[in-house]
Amino acid sequence: MRFEGMWKWSVYVLCAALAALVVVLGVQKRDLIADKQKLQTEEFYPKKSEWLPELTFTAMDGREVRIGDGAPGRKIVLHFSTKCPHCISSAKFIAEVSRSAKRVGVEMVGFTPETNRADVSKFMADNGMDFPVVSVPDRKTLG
Repeated sequence: MRFEGMWKWSVYVLCAALAALVVVLGVQKRDLIADKQKLQTEEFYPKKSEWLPELTFTAMDGREVRIGDGAPGRKIVLHFSTKCPHCISSAKFIAEVSRSAKRVGVEMVGFTPETNRADVSKFMADNGMDFPVVSVPDRKTLG
């Protein structure tokens, strides 16, 4: 008799626990859907100077380069060095990405810590890169 009563209460407790679990999962799903909708709206896109500071530089070839100014269009910012083994091995691929991006209106801008214009120009020419490169020896300049 006593065992049957415990079994009966165990079933009730199990059902209550499952019902609570369903409620918690439902609330979590509702919150996730709301978060997804927020992320898909424009209010969560990066704003002017939100990700990058507003900066203007003169590239090594004399072109003016502006980042973070909120101007229409998109930019790919590439940090590289002519002495970095990974940069050297991926240079041809980066040049191809730059050309593909340019065809769809995306500008690539390079930043390097090197100040020797001849070395950087040779590296760019050898690898078919044609985007502006800014020498930034002090990383603090970028914010």
